[in-house]
Amino acid sequence: MLAVLPELKRDVDAGRMDADTYVLLFDRLQLALGRLQRFGSQVATDETGALVVLPVEDPSKVDALRRDRGLIPLKEYVHVFGASEVRFSQACKGLSLAGAQIRP
Repeated sequence: MLAVLPELKRDVDAGRMDADTYVLLFDRLQLALGRLQRFGSQVATDETGALVVLPVEDPSKVDALRRDRGLIPLKEYVHVFGASEVRFSQACKGLSLAGAQIRP
């Protein structure tokens, strides 16, 4: 993932591909490395079963960053998964790269 990310960014910046693949990989890699995601693309369910956006660098800037990459606003993105509102998680324990799930 580390090796391919810069190549994807070059292709996105050059207009050879849409940004969604880059954004998904960037955020997933950030979380796997113990960092905060930037674009809010990685979601999970909390202990109550509610959908949450896994920790992000700056929630107030997420929609602007998403817009800059041609992505839909976060509220619309979480709606695709059945959530009616954006809820940010502060916890990210035991992230599974297979499905970005929070493990107890």
